[in-house]
Amino acid sequence: MNPVKFLYERKSLSLALILSWMTLIFFMSSIPNEDMPKTAGSYTSLLHIPEYMVLGFLCAPLMGDRKYNTVLTLSFCLFYGATDELHQTFVAGRTASFLDWAYDGLGGLLGALFSTRWGGSNAA
Repeated sequence: MNPVKFLYERKSLSLALILSWMTLIFFMSSIPNEDMPKTAGSYTSLLHIPEYMVLGFLCAPLMGDRKYNTVLTLSFCLFYGATDELHQTFVAGRTASFLDWAYDGLGGLLGALFSTRWGGSNAA
């Protein structure tokens, strides 16, 4: 079975997965900078793309049969990304970054496009 159609038909499961993923993003953003694993420096910003691609992929089926499914999904991902960046300003050693927020949006857009295309139409 097509996973997008599977999620579209099971909205409560889709919502549970979205909330779980958002919770994971929140907890990852709560890690103080000094406790972060040492990675490839500035390339850590690029990790926002797959992180929000998953969120966009999960959100698109919940947006339903709407003409503006991708726009709504992107808007939601951008909003959550902005709140995530704001949240990071309260975490030791972390800051908000416009670039990270832009990568959040790019990931959300790619996830939404992938979900709507895989689902067979722009209506998931």
